[in-house]
Amino acid sequence: MYKDFSIHFTIKGQELSRIEQKFQDWSKGHDLLDENNTGVRVHNCFLSRKDVEERGFDTGVVDFIESLTDANDINWFYSSPTLAMSRVQMLTTIKRLGGIAIFVGEIKEGVLEEMNLARELGVNIILIP
Repeated sequence: MYKDFSIHFTIKGQELSRIEQKFQDWSKGHDLLDENNTGVRVHNCFLSRKDVEERGFDTGVVDFIESLTDANDINWFYSSPTLAMSRVQMLTTIKRLGGIAIFVGEIKEGVLEEMNLARELGVNIILIP
């Protein structure tokens, strides 16, 4: 079982509920999460809950990510001066840890950039269309 994974998706032009459902349907057939979501670290480059709330955005994305683990989510958004550099750090770490990058839904814009980077770095990729 992989203990580290990054999750990649966009809600631009897609419903978050569909992304969640696709991921949940896929995860039922795979040994990634256990019933308590323990021992798993979820890596992401989304805004933190604090920033989402301060900006008045819907917290659905953060709620979804937090639901995947027992508080072991690792947010790389703030790890570098730019989002592009944060993505490199996150995916390089996923590769080093033997983790996987999971892409859900449409692959476009920043998600496409992340997928191309993951491929370039040789990260194991799972695509959930």
